[in-house]
Amino acid sequence: MARKAIVIDWEEVNRCLRCMVDGPEIAAKLGISDDTLYRACKREHKMLWQNYAAKVYASTRQLLREQQINRAVGYKRKVSKPFNTAKGIVFKDVIEYVEPSDQMLKWLGIQYLNQRDKADVTLDIPDFIIVNDSDEDEPDDEEELNDE
Repeated sequence: MARKAIVIDWEEVNRCLRCMVDGPEIAAKLGISDDTLYRACKREHKMLWQNYAAKVYASTRQLLREQQINRAVGYKRKVSKPFNTAKGIVFKDVIEYVEPSDQMLKWLGIQYLNQRDKADVTLDIPDFIIVNDSDEDEPDDEEELNDE
């Protein structure tokens, strides 16, 4: 008797992948083995699991970068806000401006532009010799005071 085919909820798999969940965790959530998930991916999507997951991870990273940039430089968004009218409360779409984030600008500069929080100052002095800098030649200040 043939085994009953397991149906994979690929929308749920994609939701998990967008949250950077790995294959074994997704399989456990779906109540199937890792191998079953990987075979289903190859059968239904015609690609290895690693490639499928990498594709979704890449789109998630791109979305995160886009949101970080928006947060850093400020952006406009449409929100639905309630207004009191003679007919009752009415929701209208309003354009709202989100202020830029200095912290996000700083973080992105450090990550992508090789900027630093503080300058690393190192002084590279070639080998040199100080002439006539011997403590033996000069009396200490304490000895001079005692001699007086």
